[in-house]
Amino acid sequence: MAKIKKNKKAVIFDLDGVIVDSESIESRSLELLIRSYGKKPVFNSSGLIHEAGVSGGTYERIKKKHNIKEGREVLKTKKRAIFKKLIKSKKLKPLPGFLDLIDNIKQKNLKVGLASSRFPEYILLILDNLDARDYFEAIVGLTETIKHKPAPDTYLECANKLNVHPKFCVVLEDSQTGVEAAKNAGMKVIGIPSIYTREQDFSKTDKIVSSLSDINIQMIHEL
Repeated sequence: MAKIKKNKKAVIFDLDGVIVDSESIESRSLELLIRSYGKKPVFNSSGLIHEAGVSGGTYERIKKKHNIKEGREVLKTKKRAIFKKLIKSKKLKPLPGFLDLIDNIKQKNLKVGLASSRFPEYILLILDNLDARDYFEAIVGLTETIKHKPAPDTYLECANKLNVHPKFCVVLEDSQTGVEAAKNAGMKVIGIPSIYTREQDFSKTDKIVSSLSDINIQMIHEL
């Protein structure tokens, strides 16, 4: 049996669509926001209000598509309150394969991080609902200085917090913008297209799998 190379030192997870199926909750919060203005929500071909994995411009698109005159910041504040309430009202479950994979990663002494285009408050809200915060040695979200994906900021900051050079990191991503962010950071990427992102371009990934259950330690080290 061939000996497994051990050239990777960290695995960095995206959050939405990789650890938890929160896109439906995101869409529901936007739907309720739109209905609060007496408008009929317009869904896309994936059955969502928003485009999964696409950072920025959501509120401008919603305002234009639904003829809502409200200011962007007001919409953001209202939507975030709705989202928080929805998350707190549910008991979330991690996506299949997450718990087994993270246990295997920990057993092999690889570092584990999380990099998301959500703000930290909402990342922690979701992780605490999942009882998953303690799995991660570094958790990075958006700040005034950390930009949305596909900018590499979240992944570079996560690698910095883990004290691991980007070339020794493997990222798990479910969207084109996330893949581009990881590649822009100089990292290897395993793509896990979801039902919401499977039509996106995953050509830049180093490996594509159907779910977290398909990922093992050998695959991580061989990238």
